[in-house]
Amino acid sequence: MVNFMPFRTFVSTFSLAVAVAAFASLAAGSDKASAQATKGKDVAIEAIDVFIAEQKIDKSSPGWKGRLPRPPKVTFDDDADRKFKLRFPWVR
Repeated sequence: MVNFMPFRTFVSTFSLAVAVAAFASLAAGSDKASAQATKGKDVAIEAIDVFIAEQKIDKSSPGWKGRLPRPPKVTFDDDADRKFKLRFPWVR
């Protein structure tokens, strides 16, 4: 005769395993985030921020988005973790 684990025991064990994995993932991510915060911003991101701040763009003229100056080429740090949130107006 095969002895199966009761469903409730399986669900609670699985839930506990998922919670432990999620906590471990968050703890590892916070170490990376705190290391990045103490190290400061990436040099490439700082260069792009400075470039944007220096531009005098007249947003009142029609077609201003088509005449934006080309940003400088920058080299990003390979060790840094970045997340970009893309927003699509047609997706809610």
